[in-house]
Amino acid sequence: MITKTENNLDLDALQAEAEKLLGLLKNRQPGIIVWDEALDERLTNLSKIANRHVRAAISVDGNLVVADISDKACGEFGFKHGERIELSIGPSKDYGVVFGVAPATHPCEEKGKVLWLAIDGDEGRVSYIFKEDTKSVKRL
Repeated sequence: MITKTENNLDLDALQAEAEKLLGLLKNRQPGIIVWDEALDERLTNLSKIANRHVRAAISVDGNLVVADISDKACGEFGFKHGERIELSIGPSKDYGVVFGVAPATHPCEEKGKVLWLAIDGDEGRVSYIFKEDTKSVKRL
């Protein structure tokens, strides 16, 4: 069984940490300080194991998102990880930061990779937009 990838990613450690995270998500208790701290620790550990170009977060609908935050990946959408943005959809405007690039988590979406954003007020949870919708996003 393969335990390391070409870029030296330890797949066994990644799997063990992901399983711990999934265990937390199956037994959700948001708002309880110990649970929140454990969730933050799991996400931080996943990011460290994966590599410096990958970060993990939870989507607004509760799914695990492991995103590529490299300049190359985010650059394909015209942005960089951590850039402050304004999102204009219809008459409303939201503000947040660019998180990274990963596949959409909704089972009906089959458009490949999308741009994930951490919108202010979503408590650190991330949501996505498609490449063709990036015209509604501007840098601040």
